[in-house]
This record gives sequence, C-alpha cells and structure tokens, in this order.
Amino acid sequence: MRKRLRSRSKFRAPLMRWHRRIGVTVSVLVIWLSVTGILLNHSDQLHLKQVAVEQPLLMSIYGVERPTPTSYASGGHWFSHLGGNHIFLDGEEVAYCSRPLSGVVWYRQQFVISCGDGLLLMTATGEVVEHLGSAYGFPEPISGLAVMDDQLLLNTMGGVVVADPDQLQWQPYQQQDSIEWVVANQTPEKLMRQLQPHLGSELDWERVLLDLHSGRLGSQFGRWLMDSAAVLLILLACSGVWVWVRRPSRFTKH
Repeated sequence: MRKRLRSRSKFRAPLMRWHRRIGVTVSVLVIWLSVTGILLNHSDQLHLKQVAVEQPLLMSIYGVERPTPTSYASGGHWFSHLGGNHIFLDGEEVAYCSRPLSGVVWYRQQFVISCGDGLLLMTATGEVVEHLGSAYGFPEPISGLAVMDDQLLLNTMGGVVVADPDQLQWQPYQQQDSIEWVVANQTPEKLMRQLQPHLGSELDWERVLLDLHSGRLGSQFGRWLMDSAAVLLILLACSGVWVWVRRPSRFTKH
C-alpha cells in the first residue's frame, strides 16, 4: 500500500507543479476574456457602439484616419461636413448628407447646400425645407455651386446648369462668363472645438472589444494567442480533475 502511495505521489507532484504554472500563465488571459466579455454584455448601457475610437495607435492598426472637416461660411453661419453622412450648422448636426459637401450659398432667403447627390434647401434656423435628388430630374453629381446675377449655377458632370429649385427646372448655362465657384474655408479654431466631439473615426469601441475578446485585433498572432489560451484552459481543467481524483484518501490505511 505504501509503495502504491509513493508511486501516486511521484506523478502527482510534477503534475501539481505544471498545474500551477499553467494556472498562472492562463490567468492573465482569463482576466482579459472576462473583462472584455462583461463590457460587451453591457455594450448598450455603456453606448460602446456610439463612442468613436480616437487613439492614434488603434486607428493606425485598423487603417482608419481621423476625419478632416470641410467647412463653408455663408450668411453669417458655418456649414461643416466631417466625411460621414451629416451636415453640421455652427457645430450642431442638422441634416443628412450622404456625399461630400461641395458648396453652400444663401439664395432667395434660404440656404442651398450641395451634397453631391442632390440639393438641400434649408431655412436660416437650420430646418430642412426640401431635399432635391435624382427623382426630380436633378443633374447629379454636383462638383460646384455659385450665384451670379441672381442665378443659381451648378457645376455638374454634364456641364454648368442654371437651377431653379422652386420650379424644379435645370437649364444649360449658355453664357461664357467666368464663374466664381464657392470654395471651402479654413475651419476656425472655435468651430473646431465645437466639432471636436464629432471628430472621432468610424471605428467604435464595441468593434475593438469584440476583436480583443476574440483575438482578431492582433491578426494571426491574436488568433493563435486565443487558441493557446483555450488549450491551456482545457489542460488546466484536465490536470485539476486528475489531481483531485488521484489525491490520497484520508481513509487509506498505512
């Protein structure tokens, strides 16, 4: 009986040492998985989908660039586009714009905004009156916007067009006068501060945490790391069960 116990102890001691080593090694990864898992379970409450990543290192890993505002000054107001799908009036989001902002003019007591795929007509208070697109026979896309002799001119792929948003008419511009197209202005520092909360990248923290949790953030290395953690956890469980099953019984007679 004593010989059998010594034999068990001979294998049990090294197994216990390896069990402890595996436990220490995998503990960091277990904490990693646990923390990211808890955060992902409460993603809605933490608004992780709405919080943009602004850390340069993470943005470089994902190949994401920080957006640069395109701003136009018109009628004492500033209109800005951040590369996404919205227009900002004096730093406040006011309208949807699916393509780059290419010009803003004050015309017939309203703002006319060129979004590339159409025109937005907006009041002085930022209320959208109309969105004119291809459904109205609109000559898209627009690359320039100007007002000359009380005429609204659009620079389109098919040439310069005289636009009448009220009558929904688009006529070719026949004159050969040089046209001063509206150009973007340098965004003032004060406006930049107002736009700062919206200048995050399209990368959100929910995606980053998902990639951290699954190991996809580190490309192939991250996947292998998570696979290794899974194997170590299996070994930890198996060695723990083995040590418990092969433990000396307190009822064993010596």
